[in-house]
Amino acid sequence: MAKRNAKKKKKTQRVPEEAMKQMNAVLDRLGDPMLEADRVGRFCYITHAGAPLCRLAWTAAGDDLWDFAIYKYSTSKYGRLDLAPARASALDCIETALGAYDLR
Repeated sequence: MAKRNAKKKKKTQRVPEEAMKQMNAVLDRLGDPMLEADRVGRFCYITHAGAPLCRLAWTAAGDDLWDFAIYKYSTSKYGRLDLAPARASALDCIETALGAYDLR
């Protein structure tokens, strides 16, 4: 009988409802009606006027710490932004992305 290297899939945690409520409060605080948040698995995708802005990954380290990736139009992918923190509060992450695209 051949051995198989069966990798156990890491169970992806979904962004909790309470974290999404806090995310929506952050968007309200920013006061830009064109900002929206959509939850997909452990990610929260932030759009501005329907266009991708950034992706925040819930870390389970607390509702106020998120992994940050900005949408890069040059590659049509999410990735690191030079000189930006890899993990921060939702407010800091979204403000960083808005500043990078001069949308403030």
